[in-house]
Amino acid sequence: MLKSEHIKVDDGEVEVGHSVLLRPNEVAAALCISPKTLANWRVAGGGPKFVKLGSRVAYAVSDLDQFIRANKFGSTTEFDARDDK
Repeated sequence: MLKSEHIKVDDGEVEVGHSVLLRPNEVAAALCISPKTLANWRVAGGGPKFVKLGSRVAYAVSDLDQFIRANKFGSTTEFDARDDK
């Protein structure tokens, strides 16, 4: 997990600004999808917003929360009626 305000390299955590950032494998696990699906979403669109840090990709927890809220439905009818088909 990447967190906010300072950099820690030894335990794999990096803190940047005030955003908590996650690596793609952490996001894929949290969303119960494969890392390949997440990579495909980055290319094709339709997935959560991501941050590009040089050659690395990260996801802000706040963007993941927004992505999950936008994809939350109470029924299949509600899902079928969404605007972004």
